[in-house]
Amino acid sequence: MKGIATCEDCPIEVTIYRFTGSQGFFSVPKKWCEKCDFLVALVKKNVSELGLENKTKLTIRPWFPWFWQPLLVNLAWHAPILIVNGELISQGIVPKKETLIKVLTQNVVQTTEFGKV
Repeated sequence: MKGIATCEDCPIEVTIYRFTGSQGFFSVPKKWCEKCDFLVALVKKNVSELGLENKTKLTIRPWFPWFWQPLLVNLAWHAPILIVNGELISQGIVPKKETLIKVLTQNVVQTTEFGKV
């Protein structure tokens, strides 16, 4: 999305592991892709609405080649997986907008008042 930072020093790092239509050897049902598409859109919209474009690094990774990373680090295996600053926020569901806003604003307060955690 235009405006979301790609900086390495951003105080908020959001990573989404998502299904894509084709995961190598098999196809993913369209219903699963819709959840992932909705999560990506929701994160982008909330980052924009909160004015955090220059403070947020958004990384979107396909689930299949990267499934081992959230599994080993956060014990998360079911896409879509949402991780904010290394903390698992949700897996397999799209979190409520209020939950996402709360997580993003808490991370802004922590990083601006106390330095990068």
